[in-house]
Amino acid sequence: MKRMLVMALALTAAFLGHATLSHAAPAPVIVSLTFDDGNADQAAAGPILAAHGMHGTFFIISGRVGASGYLSQGQVASLEDDGNEIGGHTVTHVDLTTVSRDEAARQACDSRATLMGMGLHIWDFAYPQGHTNADVEDVVRDCGYNSARRVGDVVSPGACSGCPFAQALPPPASEVYGLRTPDSVKATTSLADLQTLVTQAQDHGGGWVIVVMHHLCDGCNPESISPDLFSSYLDWLQSQAGNGVSVQTVHQVIGGGEAAPVWGPDPTAPPGDMLANPSLETDMNADGVPDCWQIGGSGTNTWDAGT
Repeated sequence: MKRMLVMALALTAAFLGHATLSHAAPAPVIVSLTFDDGNADQAAAGPILAAHGMHGTFFIISGRVGASGYLSQGQVASLEDDGNEIGGHTVTHVDLTTVSRDEAARQACDSRATLMGMGLHIWDFAYPQGHTNADVEDVVRDCGYNSARRVGDVVSPGACSGCPFAQALPPPASEVYGLRTPDSVKATTSLADLQTLVTQAQDHGGGWVIVVMHHLCDGCNPESISPDLFSSYLDWLQSQAGNGVSVQTVHQVIGGGEAAPVWGPDPTAPPGDMLANPSLETDMNADGVPDCWQIGGSGTNTWDAGT
């Protein structure tokens, strides 16, 4: 019995010494790092991305460029100069599913045309609040965008049961203007959560993971990611390059040429006077202030009001 056991061990050792163990390569996953709204704190993302040799996609609200709390035109241009993609995100961040088709066209088309007028290349779009429908998608397509991204409909920590684990690649024609993403990154999102978005896609056939972020700061907003966590995530993504993980902008994935700018329809003025008491002559209570108007001033100078 003892001799038979020794022979069995020897045969096992010989088999292991000559057998070739094969492991399936991880399914390829493309990660796109996207930022919405053009908030001023996103300027810090540029150097972090550059330090990792990566690029992101920044969806900009055109009407807020240069406003308090938002990126300046120079900062947006610098992001593009560094290889990042700039995308459209409407003029005033209105939910396009709540307005008329003409207003949706003004919001989506004029945003793209305005940004292009700043010398920027605009290929792709993101819906405010991630909301869209078939009519809105038609409008965005007609504005000259090559794709549009919503938010949601990909399995995220604790959410979207039954959803896919990534956006399919290549996206079906029915999804090019309704690209799927995990839920937006929040201040409570951990590095493990971000890693899981990639590893779960690998475990289920691969695909495209579009990460949606809004603020880059230390807890300044419920929808924020800290610079340290963002950098750590990029470190990890770098380490996964040998496992079939790559980082690309939305335009690098979607491709396509750049259509000429398209402006939305001119607004139609409502009937009647839009401004009450426009001549400032009506003063029913004789208090010296025209009805429907008020007196105001600013600064430390002495001023007098008159008509």
